[in-house]
Amino acid sequence: MDKCKSALNIQESIQKAMLLAKCRKCGCLQGSLKDIKAKLYAEQAAFSSLFNVAESSLEKMEPTEYT
Repeated sequence: MDKCKSALNIQESIQKAMLLAKCRKCGCLQGSLKDIKAKLYAEQAAFSSLFNVAESSLEKMEPTEYT
């Protein structure tokens, strides 16, 4: 399963769980959501840095002479 499909499946599972009162009270779900949030925040920071490097590098590129 590709990463995008996996992410969509996780998102759908969380949304379904949040519709259930018992799940909104579950410590395990709360812990999992906190872990997911922390991991995504860290990944976002890493990708943001990579994006900035790519963007600044593109600005320094010279006309293409070969591929």
